[in-house]
Formats: sequence, C-alpha cells, structure tokens
Amino acid sequence: MKTYFSLIIFGVFTNILIAQVGIGTTNPQGALDISSINSGVLIPRVALTGPNDNTTVTIPSGSGVEVSTLIYNDGTGGLQPSGFYYWESSSWVQFAITEKQVYIGKFRITSAGNINISRLPFEPKSIDFTAYANVENYNLSSDNSIQDNNDIFQNYLEL
Repeated sequence: MKTYFSLIIFGVFTNILIAQVGIGTTNPQGALDISSINSGVLIPRVALTGPNDNTTVTIPSGSGVEVSTLIYNDGTGGLQPSGFYYWESSSWVQFAITEKQVYIGKFRITSAGNINISRLPFEPKSIDFTAYANVENYNLSSDNSIQDNNDIFQNYLEL
C-alpha cells in the first residue's frame, strides 16, 4: 500500500514538474503562454547606469545577468535612450534603434555603370543621396573625340 501511494505521489509531481504555465488560458502552448484580449505584458522597468551595468538587474541565484534577459530601460539611470534592452554576454543591447543612423561613406558610379560603395561598416540595402554635377575640367578636341581628353577627374559623391 505504501509503495502504491508513493507511485501516485511520484506521478502527480512528475506531471507538475513538466507542466507548462498558462495565464489566461487552460491550454498553454509553450513554457509560458499569456493570453488576453485587452491587456498587455508589463516588462520589468529599470534604470540602467550604462551598457555594461550588470548590478542593477539581478537574478534569484545571484550569479549575474543571464543571456537574453529582457528589461525596459527607463533612461533615468544614465543609459540613453530609453527602450527595450536584452543582455548579450557582457552588455545590454537595444532591441530597436529609433533614431536615424547616419554613416559617412563613399559611393561611386563608374563610367561602365557599376556601383561601388566603400567606407561603410555594413552592406546597405538602399541609399538615399543627392547628386550634383561636378565637372572640374573638360576639353573637347577639334574632332570631338573623347580619347584625346588627357585630364581625367573622377567625380564621386561622399556620403
């Protein structure tokens, strides 16, 4: 009888240990399933002091910040701008940068029509620019041949 009771208790606790948590649902589809038609999830709001701040946010075991920890930085502790951040190895990374990012690079269109982009830390998907004609020297020979123009000035646009 004692063994039978122990097996029942073991079975109940095993199901509890592998159970999923559902808030607002009786059929959770993941480790944590939150369901609502008129409410949101409130992520912890903290005041990070800097991108490497590993003391403001603590975890129960006290072993440091876990990778993928998600918070909302309210911007009052020193780290700007405010917004959602996650912990990646040794620093906080902002989820989405809302300010416009400006990079300075070089954009050239060759005489063959090839586009060369350099001095950028990434491969751009699109570029917005304004082109201005910049002809510094142009000599046309009497026979209108372009081969006789020895003064070559490459036109390029600095971004």
